[in-house]
Amino acid sequence: MEILARAKINLTLDIVGRRPDGYHDIESIMHQVALADEVSVNLVGRPGAGVEVVTDSPEVPGGSCNLAHRAASAFLSRVGARDGVSISIRKNIPAAAGLAGGSADAAAVLVALNSLLGSPLGDADLRAVGQAIGADVPFCIVGGAALARGTGEVLTPVPPLSGVPVVLVRPKVAVPTREVYRLWNAQPPRSLQEQERARHATQVLVEELGGVAGAGGAGQAMTGPHRNGSGPDMVKAKIKSVCSLLFNVLEVAAAQLSGEISAVRRGLLEAGACGACMTGSGPTVFGFFPSGDAAAGAAEVIRATRPECEIILTGTVAGQRPSILE
Repeated sequence: MEILARAKINLTLDIVGRRPDGYHDIESIMHQVALADEVSVNLVGRPGAGVEVVTDSPEVPGGSCNLAHRAASAFLSRVGARDGVSISIRKNIPAAAGLAGGSADAAAVLVALNSLLGSPLGDADLRAVGQAIGADVPFCIVGGAALARGTGEVLTPVPPLSGVPVVLVRPKVAVPTREVYRLWNAQPPRSLQEQERARHATQVLVEELGGVAGAGGAGQAMTGPHRNGSGPDMVKAKIKSVCSLLFNVLEVAAAQLSGEISAVRRGLLEAGACGACMTGSGPTVFGFFPSGDAAAGAAEVIRATRPECEIILTGTVAGQRPSILE
């Protein structure tokens, strides 16, 4: 079975608490984009043959270290199956980039195995298996757009944007997630006013996404990530409102590890982005653009001025769940 494992971006990301086990409670609006890994999942005819994972990227381990391997093993254990599983991953999502590439692959494996074995698990059980593998896996199973709370497992669907052109810029710097959160924890506590501003921005952004849907800009292509043209003026105005509300509280911590992140965000805005923000714990920064031509032009500008960065043209998608190709 061939399946697309789509990347995600965080339109907002707030840290609202820390649990006794060290994990953080978040409030984040997550959104899928068209960029996707291509995951092949097949059952092996020999019972007890185990799980095999191979990838085409030297940056991504195969074998038991891969989240896709953990996902397959956890699923088989959960349903009591002894089938062997062969997994092949063609990586298009950059690794360790804040785009949930490994989580997307794990989600794709869970969805594929559930389909191949006759759907023994319902959606809630499938997400529960995913939650034990990684915080972003439940969202990658659900897809589309959602407000994520808890560690990422409490998901409330929100109206998705479709066809908004996006430029992803990944600086070639290392910003380990553990270190980003350590630096966040070391910061002075935020004031109640700062916390309320972040909560309010997230709430308003959810409302604005609903406004885009009401104006006809969600669930259908607005501009297409690689096409000319634009949607109605109302939709464009709503998209600008969405862009004005993007934020990620972890960017300050990640910027302590690399000044490139803030510089890239400024570069995207100077190149014409309606809004730009770091995704996840970094280092990738995304920019929303009013048209495919504007996005392509900005990508060329940034490619010329920052040749060390990896630059990807993509767009938001409204589809649900990892896409099964066959």
